[in-house]
Amino acid sequence: MSTRTAMLLHLGANPARTWPQAPRRFAPDTLGRSAGLDSLRATFGGEMAVCYLAASAASSRPGRLGFVRCPKPARTAQWLGRLRRLYGSSPAFTKVGPYQINPVGFPEEAVLGPLLEPAQPYAVEARPGAGVLVGNYLVLSDEQTLNGYLADVVAGRTWAQTPSQVSFCRKRCPAPASASSSTPATAGMRCWAPSPRSGGRACCATRPCLSAFPR
Repeated sequence: MSTRTAMLLHLGANPARTWPQAPRRFAPDTLGRSAGLDSLRATFGGEMAVCYLAASAASSRPGRLGFVRCPKPARTAQWLGRLRRLYGSSPAFTKVGPYQINPVGFPEEAVLGPLLEPAQPYAVEARPGAGVLVGNYLVLSDEQTLNGYLADVVAGRTWAQTPSQVSFCRKRCPAPASASSSTPATAGMRCWAPSPRSGGRACCATRPCLSAFPR
């Protein structure tokens, strides 16, 4: 999570089961979009979150990100590609470090449920949706917000990289003997999970599921 995170709502929810049907008004069946959205939702795991990034100025709107865990990201990427074709989205993409941002033709709430509805708070213009896979997570937002978020991740401006967080984790739960001394230890539930940025393992301060988020 970016150090600019102002609020994080973390849920043990699988959109496909918690909100069984995507809103049909956003996914007409004429082109098979509804079935495609359902297939995409079937690739999601039982963890999601809504994150708000602090606004850079009082007059600007906060950025909002929707996260959902994807146990098999390659399968998720395959359905994202199919949906881009179904919606006629541009094949163009933007890269920030190793991450690739692609446009999506569907609104966030169509796959992540009603927590992502209505549109972005305080929005004064319609911004096209975009998505990026970061490790085992699909992150949805508009391209501008995703660019800023990924710039923070690539630069190491994340919770897991802050000296206070690393110190806290090491004090609460010393690293196991088999772990590298440079790897921060977990706290709370003593869980280890892959870190999308480093490829190593990251710590969790309170609950196991938080450790795998792109931090």
